[in-house]
Amino acid sequence: MNDNNTGSARPLYTIVTITKDNLDGLKTTEASIRNLNSQDYEWIVIDGASTDGTVDYLKTLSDVTYISETDGGIYDAMNKAIPMAHGHYTIFMNAGDSFAHNDVMRKIARAHQFMPSMIYGDALEQCPTNPDQLIFKAARKHNQIARGLFTHHQAIFYKTDFLKNFTYNTFYKIAADYDLTLRFLKAHPKALYIPKPICIFAAGGVSQLNERRGRIEQQIIRKKELGYSLLQNKQIALTQGVASAIKNRMPPIYWWLRNHTPIAKSAQ
Repeated sequence: MNDNNTGSARPLYTIVTITKDNLDGLKTTEASIRNLNSQDYEWIVIDGASTDGTVDYLKTLSDVTYISETDGGIYDAMNKAIPMAHGHYTIFMNAGDSFAHNDVMRKIARAHQFMPSMIYGDALEQCPTNPDQLIFKAARKHNQIARGLFTHHQAIFYKTDFLKNFTYNTFYKIAADYDLTLRFLKAHPKALYIPKPICIFAAGGVSQLNERRGRIEQQIIRKKELGYSLLQNKQIALTQGVASAIKNRMPPIYWWLRNHTPIAKSAQ
C-alpha cells in the first residue's frame, strides 16, 4: 500500500479508481483527472494484483494512494477504498472512464455549499459500435430509483461521512452499486441534481455485458429494500428488457426514444 495523504488537509473530493490489468484504461482516467481545473482532490487506486505493468506505473505517481492485491471483484475493491477516503465527497471513476469536462469539480463545488448528502449529474456514454461517438444520457430524478439506477455510478458524488456507514454487498455481482445507492438514499435523501454531464462511461463494462443478471439482482434488491411484489418487479423488469432489446438491436431508435443525443467525441 502507498499512502500519500497522511497528515494532509482534507480535500473536497476523493476519486476512487478500480482497476485490474487495464493499464491503458488507467492512463485514460489519469489524463482526465490531470486535466481537471480544480486540484482539491485525492486519488485512490485499488488494483486487483495486475500483471500488465500497472503496479510499476503506479509507483511513478507520487500523488496517488494505491493498493495492489487480490480481491473478490470490483465491489470488494470499492469496499477497500471507502475507509481510505478523506474527501468531503467520494466519486468512483474506474479505469477507462473519465470526467466529461475539466471544470466538473468547480461545478460540483458550487453545489457543495448546500451540503447535500449526494450530488449527481448526467453522463456521456461511449457508443459501443463507434468509440468516437458519445451519447448524452440525461439523469432521471433520484426519487425514481425504484426503476433502476437513475444515472451512471460514475456520475454520483456520495457524502463521504455518510458513505463510510455503508458497504457494497458483494453478493450482487452487477447491481451492488444500485443496492448501495438505494440504501444510501433511504437513509440520506437530500440529493442535488446538477444538469451537466459528469462522466464519460467507457463501453463494454461489466454491467453492459451482464444486463440480464443485473435486472434479476435489481428485482431481489427492490423486494428486500422496497417491499416490491413479484408483479411490481416483473413490470419493471419487462420494461427494462424491452428497452435493452431495442438498444442492442436498433440503437438509433433506442436513443431517439430516450431523447439522448449523439455527439462527436471531439465536441464534448
